[in-house]
Amino acid sequence: LQIMWFQAAGDAELRLKWKGPGDEGFADIPLHAMRADWPIKRPTASGDKHTVGPSSRRRSGDGCPLVDAYPGWSIAPLNVSIDGRVTCLMGPKDGKVYAATDAGTMWHIDPSQRTARVFARDLPTVKGMSPDGDNGLLLNTDEGTLVLRDTSGDGVADMRQSASSLLPPGPVAIIRDGALRSLVGTVLMRLPDTIEVDRVLNMVQTPGLGPGTLLSGQENVWLAQLGESGQATLTRLSGAPLDGAVQINEDTLILANEAGLHRATWTPGAVLRIADARPLANGIEVMLSKPVATAVLANPEHWALTWIDAANGRRAIDVMSATPLLHGRGAFLELSDVPAAGTMHVRLVGPWTGLNDVNGAWSPEAWVAVQAPVPSAVGLVRSRVRPRRNTLSTRERLEGWQLLFDGHDAGSSWRGFRKQDLPDTWIAQDGQLIYTGEGGGDIITRETWDDFDLHLEWMVQPRGNSGIFFNVAEDAGAVWATGPEMQILDNALHPDGQSPLTSAGSNYALHKAPFDASLGPGRWNHARIKLDGNHVQYWLNGLKTADYELGSPQWTAKVRDSKFVNMPRYGTESSGHIALQDHGDRVAFRNLRIKRLNTSPQP
Repeated sequence: LQIMWFQAAGDAELRLKWKGPGDEGFADIPLHAMRADWPIKRPTASGDKHTVGPSSRRRSGDGCPLVDAYPGWSIAPLNVSIDGRVTCLMGPKDGKVYAATDAGTMWHIDPSQRTARVFARDLPTVKGMSPDGDNGLLLNTDEGTLVLRDTSGDGVADMRQSASSLLPPGPVAIIRDGALRSLVGTVLMRLPDTIEVDRVLNMVQTPGLGPGTLLSGQENVWLAQLGESGQATLTRLSGAPLDGAVQINEDTLILANEAGLHRATWTPGAVLRIADARPLANGIEVMLSKPVATAVLANPEHWALTWIDAANGRRAIDVMSATPLLHGRGAFLELSDVPAAGTMHVRLVGPWTGLNDVNGAWSPEAWVAVQAPVPSAVGLVRSRVRPRRNTLSTRERLEGWQLLFDGHDAGSSWRGFRKQDLPDTWIAQDGQLIYTGEGGGDIITRETWDDFDLHLEWMVQPRGNSGIFFNVAEDAGAVWATGPEMQILDNALHPDGQSPLTSAGSNYALHKAPFDASLGPGRWNHARIKLDGNHVQYWLNGLKTADYELGSPQWTAKVRDSKFVNMPRYGTESSGHIALQDHGDRVAFRNLRIKRLNTSPQP
């Protein structure tokens, strides 16, 4: 066992204790028990090592299952009484719905009148059905194919017989053997191990987006968009799994779950999500359910693409440029290469600053089938946008924004904590303010700030740790003796990432980050801290991760129960310096800008 531990000017110590057989309590392990003779060479596994943490703490729908029902559905109970749980739904042309239950009953339901009549009883489990003539049904059951027909026209099946032919290929067959298939059975996409789908519900007409097929797993409802020439896109739609779903008119669906039958009105464009995508010869075209600011869409850094092969192996694909489409309803992503066949995972990572959807997209990711050969059609690249960095627009200057780093001279705005100059280990390079990880200590702004809105971008090394502090006083010890901290961290590899209380975006050790909004090492994260009076808010990549009130009873109670209990000035300063932390790890910053609040902008 090897333990590597680092605490920069900290207030903690590391102890190892043990309790032997029969001992009542734990005791410190003596040093002689921590040593052992090892052979000079011993077998070790290759590759990176890190602690195994809990399951993903990503925001719902972003790299993990959705937890809530789709907000674009206005759902109300249908209030009809049926026996058992629905196993299959079908909607005929007359607006009525057939519902098969696990009690062996087929119900004929009129959603407008909210009535349910028995059509047939004592059936085997029905897994699929389609119309058979004007008054009949063709059923796919556990015991083969059955035909039910109402020959008398009284609404009750009076003829039942086995059919020698199976149901024609249709929605019931598009998921089979771990693959998404076309309506004729051709494999379109091998389902990656992160996608769990176990049943097909029905085909629907998505308002404004065209036809799709609803699929359900144990946790999520998925939407499969099947296009021409083997095109297929799979997206998460809802966090409430369904037993059945059928569309009865342009914007109304009947849904079935363990609570019974429900009517859902489908509102187009109610939430932002990736709606569809198609591969082209030089990239991929991604369509959204509603417009997004072009500044977000046009920045290649706001997109993350991963190639998944048949063995679930993964590799990142570089986005060379991003061209907004259709007034912000999508973007064409020019790629460094488009693999010949497999699955492309597309994720819009934001940040979402400046959008009406301040919480980002409902489901910002999609899985896209790429068939061989790659399509010959080429996507249009209007321009390769180079985002503005370390500069302010005229409008921003008039609004009162001020740069804390111009990309070249860091010492004009920053100096070492309790020093007059910037330590040599903090350097300006390639438009970035970089801590090289070679000592030197924390740095602070030359000016002090009270109420402010601070924006910056950070990128940390693998396993890296750093932080942003505010209201820092120089006469009270370390920067963290007075200033609260927004944590900077590689959540995946650093041990602090295992706890929401100390993970990226948290108010360190006091307020948990509600989810992991960070991007991994090698990617820039957009951070924002807003201090307005005693009200503090943090955002990471456009998503709010902390919201608290300095000096409130809740604040006082949290400090009392924390490592800061013996620091009497912690979080009590009304103004102070902003600090960037030397935690021993390489970290880079750029686009540092700040605006004083509660002051009048320039005329």
